[in-house]
Amino acid sequence: MGQHFTPPPSPAPRRARRAAGLACGAVAVSATAALIVDLSGGTSHAHKVVLATPSAHLAAAPATTGAAPVTTAATPSTTVVRVTTTTAAPPAVVLPDGSPLPVLVVFDGTTITLAGSVPSAADAAMLRALADANSKAHATVVDHLVVDPRVPASVGVRVIEMNAVRFAEGSSTVTPDYAPELNRVINLMRAMPWVTTVVVGHADQTGTAALNLELSQARANAIIDYLVSQGISPDRLAAQGVGAREPLTTQNTTAGWALNRRTEFVFHGLFVSTAR
Repeated sequence: MGQHFTPPPSPAPRRARRAAGLACGAVAVSATAALIVDLSGGTSHAHKVVLATPSAHLAAAPATTGAAPVTTAATPSTTVVRVTTTTAAPPAVVLPDGSPLPVLVVFDGTTITLAGSVPSAADAAMLRALADANSKAHATVVDHLVVDPRVPASVGVRVIEMNAVRFAEGSSTVTPDYAPELNRVINLMRAMPWVTTVVVGHADQTGTAALNLELSQARANAIIDYLVSQGISPDRLAAQGVGAREPLTTQNTTAGWALNRRTEFVFHGLFVSTAR
């Protein structure tokens, strides 16, 4: 990919995509409320990711078979820590509008955490393979996925990258060093032309709610403009800003604010191929 950001298209397409993003709002939000980041360290990483379960927002494994976690080698370069679970007996967890809760994929250095409910074992295996293929280094995949046939193949997959390039304070500019991060999204959407995505923009907890919402929307729009400049059809993209409502950390520190200045992706259609 080139090292220069192509200028955004005309205002009319951007406004259309913004409307589309707001229409997808209930689908794109609330999937990270149970994600807590501990910036105190204690490991080789600058932070730790804790999935707080059970939660109204994050599907937790409802039961286990009683066996200890099993560690297997999915590929020569990947370690999978798998917790065996049974099919959920309670009603499936959904968002307020009734849509299924997105599956959560968190890239955090050499650890990839998968959580939520998927339609089939084949879907779980496919998601593990995709996560491994898109990892930046030797990865340990911590798999908390639950197979629940009631989950539709259209369920979203929300991807959070803890170590990605962040936006500068008060800025929505996609800098050249952001391009390698977005290459993975572009390659995925080229390989799976039926997949669509909602880009979710975030702001840190400084500033007013109105300004943060505007800035987060501008960040989501900027990512879409970049994807379109690289050949991804705007018909497959939507943008949504959520302001500072979904922080990865609530710590009022420079590191905490920087972590929250981000975009995330909610992919739809990843499991459709296994359902065909």
